[in-house]
Amino acid sequence: MKAAVITKSTEYYISIRECLINTQGISNLIEDASNNKIIFEFTTHNAVEGLREKLITFGTAIEFVFL
Repeated sequence: MKAAVITKSTEYYISIRECLINTQGISNLIEDASNNKIIFEFTTHNAVEGLREKLITFGTAIEFVFL
């Protein structure tokens, strides 16, 4: 399954990318830095929910789009 993380904050882009890299069940990252978007594949919805909990700590607008 695929999803994308889109953020409006460029200052957190690198941290969000690192968070994705370090989350189990997330793979095949495709980065679109000019649009602050990272597309990734995930194995289970639990992986995405765990990722969502991690990303909330940034306190910025983050949007998940399931592809």
